[in-house]
Amino acid sequence: MTKWLLSVLLLGLIGCAGPIFPVGESSSQWMEFGQTQAQAGEPKQTQTQMSANVSSLTSEQYQSYSEGWDKGQAMYCSQSPQMLAIEERPYMGICDTINPFFREDYNNARQENAF
Repeated sequence: MTKWLLSVLLLGLIGCAGPIFPVGESSSQWMEFGQTQAQAGEPKQTQTQMSANVSSLTSEQYQSYSEGWDKGQAMYCSQSPQMLAIEERPYMGICDTINPFFREDYNNARQENAF
């Protein structure tokens, strides 16, 4: 029983190691993946970075990912940086090019709410 439980926990940890990339070639899957990543605040990956994880990545798939990520970035950056800080969620810099004050507002809110 203990070995079984340990195996299940180990597999669960391995599954949490990184993003789960789309399996299919559908551009909508790659677009959704990019949007989800950006809405979670994850920085945009380059095509080279993604190719290291997905050996069969095509230019079309990366383009769909990129378009989805851009949409997700706009959604993520429309939220309040203060609320992001109050909720103690990390900020990884994806709004710096859209709103140069986002990081500053986030950091100020973190300092104001530090216990």
